[in-house]
Amino acid sequence: MQKKKMLLVAPFIFAVSFILSGCSNGDIQKEAQKEVSTIEQAVEGVEISKEQEIETSQPLAETTVTSAPVEKIVSQPDKKDVAKESDNKKKKDDDKKDEDENEKEEKEKPEPCFKISGNQYNADTFYLGILKLDADCSKDSTEYQWYINGNNAGAGKTYAFSYKNPSTLNKIKIDIKNPFEIKLIATSKDGLVDSTAKTIKFREIPNPTICFNQESSKVKEFSLGEEYEFDASCSTYSEENPITKYAWKFRDGGIDDAIKKEGVKVKYSFSKPSTTWEGGECGGPNDRLEVQLDIETKIGGSFSNIHHYCIK
Repeated sequence: MQKKKMLLVAPFIFAVSFILSGCSNGDIQKEAQKEVSTIEQAVEGVEISKEQEIETSQPLAETTVTSAPVEKIVSQPDKKDVAKESDNKKKKDDDKKDEDENEKEEKEKPEPCFKISGNQYNADTFYLGILKLDADCSKDSTEYQWYINGNNAGAGKTYAFSYKNPSTLNKIKIDIKNPFEIKLIATSKDGLVDSTAKTIKFREIPNPTICFNQESSKVKEFSLGEEYEFDASCSTYSEENPITKYAWKFRDGGIDDAIKKEGVKVKYSFSKPSTTWEGGECGGPNDRLEVQLDIETKIGGSFSNIHHYCIK
């Protein structure tokens, strides 16, 4: 510190000493000496102030600040939202899986279908007669097997059979008193199987009663060349199954020579004996006549009544 002080004031003292050395007046020298002392004090005061300033302005001890790594803060979703999103994803996956399986099933599994045709009484009841089954409406099917009342009845896309009461079809007993199940089992080209069934009922056909006025029980003989009226209005039928056609066949010759007429009432004159009838009570082969009445009904079926007569 003292060394720094001397270095600081040395230039001033040197300057004053140089001036004093050139002065001869003692008063002036005293005054100069006094000025030197004042300068030294002033310099010393400045030095002290400077030192104090320096001491007070010493830099603070270097402090090492270690900053902890800043963690990246990520906003965490609500647990309910996470659960909901998970459920939605699972549902979508399940739905997609179901769609894939359904699509696969639709492509590979057969869709059996069949229709029934016949003499139908109402939606699920059929008259006895011919019943036809048709599986043409089936899809993706290559093989068809039919079952009637649980018994194997036959194979093929179409199937038909005639039934009456009582009846046995392929050893299957048909009884109109009980429901009748028809089942179709279809097979696809991939070997997958599916089935469908329908239950129906049977109803007997109300048959008409054939009658006409010139039946052999009433009239035994006719004269050749004479016109006779034949009237079938005595035939009976139900409103459910009315008669739709009356067809007459008169044979007074060979079987191919039959004269045909239609109507409830007709007139006819025999010209010669019939050769289609042999035997009987007329006595000879050339004195016989034949009349046949055929009728048809609304539900279906043809019913016949044949009578033989003698020539007068």
